[in-house]
Amino acid sequence: MLGFSQKQSPSQPTSAQYFWTGTYTAHPGKRFQVLHFLDSFADEIVNVESDTLNYLVLIPADESEMDTLYLWERYSDEMALREVHGKSTAAQGLKDTIGPLLRDRAMARFRAV
Repeated sequence: MLGFSQKQSPSQPTSAQYFWTGTYTAHPGKRFQVLHFLDSFADEIVNVESDTLNYLVLIPADESEMDTLYLWERYSDEMALREVHGKSTAAQGLKDTIGPLLRDRAMARFRAV
């Protein structure tokens, strides 16, 4: 696992939390390059995005999925994802950098119950 988890402020309502989860599938042999860039990205956003509560990248235990990475992100609310994280210089740079290394990308959004 790579990424980070930040403490949530007690004043943040759990019901407003917003989740973004999915998979990145790297081209064969490119997974470690993608991981390198995601690791740098996580280091960058942990210091500037206090409303990004979790940013985790997981590697499957099944070796038949060697090119797949699972992402799990948790934000204080939807605006933290859309207006801060999604529009950041770091996020745009990551898209430009890893885009050519990915064969597929699938993401889904969720709200807390």
